[in-house]
Amino acid sequence: MRITVIGAAGRMGRQIISDILLDEDLEISGAIDSQDCSHLNKDVGELIGIKPLGLKISDSLEYYINDTDVVVDFSLPEAIFNNLKISRDKNKPYVTGITGLDLSIIKFIKESSSPLLKSNPLNPSLITSFVDSGLP
Repeated sequence: MRITVIGAAGRMGRQIISDILLDEDLEISGAIDSQDCSHLNKDVGELIGIKPLGLKISDSLEYYINDTDVVVDFSLPEAIFNNLKISRDKNKPYVTGITGLDLSIIKFIKESSSPLLKSNPLNPSLITSFVDSGLP
């Protein structure tokens, strides 16, 4: 399964990338962070302290969306609208572990159509279970 991680340079993003690389059935297919991230264009391997992987951090989900099977978002609450819309438009499952969501964002997530996968925004550990299980 090919996974794109949004919020790749953050603490959770780095951990998810490291976990993906430990599983032979999973592949990191994209790494996204904000336009003002100091790690843009840095190799993902170097970001997490290993050899270069040939995959650069981008600020555009559109750049990687066609080469991914699922999108995992650990960015910021305000980014959900755009990230989920892009994922939905490309019919890609979307999982978020972002906390601090207000009611408008939660409503937007709930109203989004299948095949979107959603985690409980109050329990980010669900994303780790998702990745570990090898779903979908």
